[in-house]
Amino acid sequence: MEAITNKNSNKSRILRLIKALGEISRADLAKQSALTRPTVSSIVSELEGENLIVETGKGKSSGGKRPIMLTLKNDAVFALGIDVADEYFLRGVLCDFSGSRVEGAEVPYENSFDSILESLKLLIAKLLKGREMKVIKGIGMAVSGVVDHNANEVIHSSNFDIANRGLAELISRHTGLPVYMEKRPNTAAFAEKTMGSGKEFSDFIYLTTGRGVGAGIIYRGQIFRGSFGGAGEIGKSILFSREDFLNNSGEAMLEHRMRETYLASRVEKAKGRAIKFPDILELYQSGDRDVEDIINENAELLAAAASVMCNFFNPEALILGGRKKELGEKYRSYFEEVFNTHHANPYTGKTKIVLSHFGRDGVSIGGAAMILDKTINLDL
Repeated sequence: MEAITNKNSNKSRILRLIKALGEISRADLAKQSALTRPTVSSIVSELEGENLIVETGKGKSSGGKRPIMLTLKNDAVFALGIDVADEYFLRGVLCDFSGSRVEGAEVPYENSFDSILESLKLLIAKLLKGREMKVIKGIGMAVSGVVDHNANEVIHSSNFDIANRGLAELISRHTGLPVYMEKRPNTAAFAEKTMGSGKEFSDFIYLTTGRGVGAGIIYRGQIFRGSFGGAGEIGKSILFSREDFLNNSGEAMLEHRMRETYLASRVEKAKGRAIKFPDILELYQSGDRDVEDIINENAELLAAAASVMCNFFNPEALILGGRKKELGEKYRSYFEEVFNTHHANPYTGKTKIVLSHFGRDGVSIGGAAMILDKTINLDL
């Protein structure tokens, strides 16, 4: 049993190196994995037989024969990532073995469990159309709420009718695929860690806003969920007045102030007309004073909440995700100014403020990336 475990661990190590480096020779695999050349050759032959890696040709010579290079067989493995939390649509992606997005789709829904379930089935059918099921390894489903990972179940969701409904099991039965539930900020943080703005950091916090607000925490390169799966649940924070705190006022909670609908309602009131988010972005970038004031207030409140987390966790970086990527460098710069001037502790190191690489797409891409990670770990 121990021999099998060690063999699988070595296979996983080889796969991870090939994925990280794109192309690599057998000799370099042996050097970087600290495995013997015969062991590497045996594992490579096995992985080739399983159709997971392929030879790509000859690399550059360092004095002897030109080495044969190896890479992942990208079309041998696919994974689905689903985002169950947008204001208006359920979104999903299909990613290949490298993590690259090859398909994307969205479907409208109503906020009832039956509607969400049927819309998910339709979304998955769109993403899988024309694909062989044998190469689809699973579905990573990102949800708004608290997830019990032992039960693979959403146990609480403030905004969606999905708690304690057995959603993962129902979708697994419908598709015949393994389905894994995770909090939205966690999947987005995982995408940034494996393929995005978090690759260079071991510890960081990912902040996202949309229908609410949440944080994903990466600690020593891994998702940190806390003792009960609730790490990063900052939406219920009340940052305003003692009266608001004592009354547990919903409108004073951070998640209310961060919602896109709240932002839009503020802008509509200021401009005296109905307005959509793309128009808000345009007004903000063009320097409209009313919109700038409203979005700057959003940055100030989020910076205050972020500072509480950062003063506890002291991360290398804070990644601004979701719609913040669309607000761009202008938002990041103002957020950084507020954070560093009013909230950061100058004596504990300077946390970098960076924009997400993936933006809103990171949630679903991260869901797929978690399935691919399980595949590389030989857990599927």
